[in-house]
Amino acid sequence: MQEIRVSPIPTKTPSPSYLKPTGDDSNGGSDEDDNGIKEEDVIPAESEFRAASIYEIYKVLQCISLSSPGSVFVVRNRQDRKKYALKKVECQDESAAVIAFFEEMELKKLDHPYVIRYKDFFITYEQSDSSVYINIITDYFPDGDLKQWINEFQETKQVIPEKAIKKVLGETIEGLVYLKEKGLIHRNIKPSNIFRKKSGTVVLGDLGVSTIMSDKRTNTRQTFKGSVFMAPEISMQSHDEKSDLYSLGGVMLNMVTAHIYGEEEFYKKLGDIKESPETLNELLEEVSHTYSKSLVNIVQILLRHKHNTRPTILELIKSGFIQECMASVDSTQLDKRSRQKQTKATKIYSLTETTDALKVLEYIADTIDHESCVAEGLSALADIVRDNENAYKLIDQKARNLISLAMWDNIFNKDVQISGCYVLSNLVTFAKPDDILFSPNVVTIIHKIMTAHEYEPEVQLAAANLILALSADEKAGHLIVQLGGIHDILTAMRHSRYHASLNAICCMALWSLAADSENLKVACKENAVRDVCMALNTHKVSPNVSESAAAALISLLLDEPSDL
Repeated sequence: MQEIRVSPIPTKTPSPSYLKPTGDDSNGGSDEDDNGIKEEDVIPAESEFRAASIYEIYKVLQCISLSSPGSVFVVRNRQDRKKYALKKVECQDESAAVIAFFEEMELKKLDHPYVIRYKDFFITYEQSDSSVYINIITDYFPDGDLKQWINEFQETKQVIPEKAIKKVLGETIEGLVYLKEKGLIHRNIKPSNIFRKKSGTVVLGDLGVSTIMSDKRTNTRQTFKGSVFMAPEISMQSHDEKSDLYSLGGVMLNMVTAHIYGEEEFYKKLGDIKESPETLNELLEEVSHTYSKSLVNIVQILLRHKHNTRPTILELIKSGFIQECMASVDSTQLDKRSRQKQTKATKIYSLTETTDALKVLEYIADTIDHESCVAEGLSALADIVRDNENAYKLIDQKARNLISLAMWDNIFNKDVQISGCYVLSNLVTFAKPDDILFSPNVVTIIHKIMTAHEYEPEVQLAAANLILALSADEKAGHLIVQLGGIHDILTAMRHSRYHASLNAICCMALWSLAADSENLKVACKENAVRDVCMALNTHKVSPNVSESAAAALISLLLDEPSDL
């Protein structure tokens, strides 16, 4: 493999070298390649370097794109006769190009079936615009990209099969896990940067410009269609893996709505989500009749507006649905699957219909790494608790700890959290003061649930019910408030303003928590009165909301501390 020329720009004035497609492969022995690239256009090497220039190795066959952030060409290697993609990206100056070049070289070490391969890098000078360019040679994918594939379904208004979407998701996640292990983030995930092979396999591409070189180092400029997939926080902070996952969520939403929205309409909708996150719920409601609850839920998780509520890539792959997606592409990245193979202690099997709480608890313990099984087990346990008033006697401290661990381990599955909160809320009713339910191990999970499922009112309702139950214990009530419980309650009310049941339970929880003077101070600082009055005004005809809001206002106003 050749070494690349990286010394400063030569004193000799370079000739024009704009890349143009040509018809034949002959060079004819001329000093100038038939693409218009001259040898002096390539930055010359220092004495210790000996390298061939780009024009000697690659012939430009076709221009694919001249748009921002870089022009793309199809080229042929003169030695192996294979086609590759060439991307030209303008740099600020020569020194920046050299720095970027050496950073780009790190990408040549990447070796993964779902991440694009990088073959060569060159630095060239363009006299026409007096600019320095870094030229990136990668694999070429004649079958196009995900954007073109999605467009086919948009044009015909056909539904993309869920099986195909799961395959794309599994392969993309596999690639992102690999990048995570290498200490890299993508920064530019969008359908046009996910390439398709003839087999249908997808490959993450365009890491070169977006991953290694920041905008400060290169003259890369995003178009609206490209930037619309970027996370909302990018304007205020740098990219990280959670930003990548938001972009992936946009790609997933693009696929599940392909039969509803055309390209331009979808871009507008995705932009609207950043301005009004509630818009996402409306879009997902439209596709919920076409796709599984698990797929819709994952899209919702990935597109969470707040950066801190999104999972990391390693947290995401704990999802049972994601495991299914990755397993379908023979993933090698899953911790749970690896543990299952090594120990054979965790197994998947169906829960037979039973009213035996101990058998259900055993099932949850056996399948704790598989969220669909845990959801099934907790749902069965909820039925038992609801139908058998003495069931709490069968669920001892060890079993209660198991339930909280199962909820922690599957935090992003809303069915697990709804059923788990219901079970714990019922157990709290009969709990003694020293019960594990009032311990930090259990109480701290509530805050995580409410932040992880911020825009899911059913989960918020279940969590608020649990807060209401736990708040009867003074120590538990203090801990809930210290962990941000009042803020979580008010956030739930604001996001689900028209959900009467949720607003009623939240007001009751505020009433209970504010009975303590220290908790009341926090509620006043959070301006809880305003949100309670808003709920009361919105649900004037709801007896439950009116009664709960009135009780909350009594605690918040009549007992308001004088020092606030």
